[in-house]
Amino acid sequence: MINYSLSILLVDDHPIIISGLRTLLHESFENIKEYIAKSGKDAIKILEKEKIDLVITDWEMPEIGGYEIAKLAISKKIKTVVFTSHTDIVYLLEMSSVGVNGIFLKKSDNIEFTENILDVWEGKNYIEPEMAKLLDNVSKSSDMSARLTKRERELLNYQHKGLTQKEIGTEMKIDVKTVEKHKYNVVRKMQVKNIMQAVIKALDLGIISK
Repeated sequence: MINYSLSILLVDDHPIIISGLRTLLHESFENIKEYIAKSGKDAIKILEKEKIDLVITDWEMPEIGGYEIAKLAISKKIKTVVFTSHTDIVYLLEMSSVGVNGIFLKKSDNIEFTENILDVWEGKNYIEPEMAKLLDNVSKSSDMSARLTKRERELLNYQHKGLTQKEIGTEMKIDVKTVEKHKYNVVRKMQVKNIMQAVIKALDLGIISK
């Protein structure tokens, strides 16, 4: 067991999650003082009254959710960890934007969870690999999309639909030579070998839709 004197606030509207977290933390750490909040409203009250070192909170809860809890905790310089089952990119972007110190999935391995919680407490940030990859893809997509002109993204869409070079020219009201120039620029900017690889990469990054 790790001997740390920690004051921890656990926030979740599902009692079974709270129970599991308590068991896991007490099996791994000594000298834990814990506070339990079964709603965001209770969590806010505790954060305003008590001295808390670490918050572990769910994100999606009725009325007051993880965003408000994390925002308050971080403003008080409290280490804040999100423990969630959500992998929706909208939620992940919210978590990232507010500046949480850790993002964990509820399906996390117990040993890895406690080890990574310790890393967070010692000053490191941690994001579950699955979620880090999603955030990285969004970042790459935004960066790549910014490099492409509106016409180049339009060309990628037509290429994905299987249009010939001549048909793309007709749709875009440009000649075949200009279509070829757009293709060359897209391939160069996306750092791929040909236009089909560019389409695949654009789909993967969400620049164009399937």
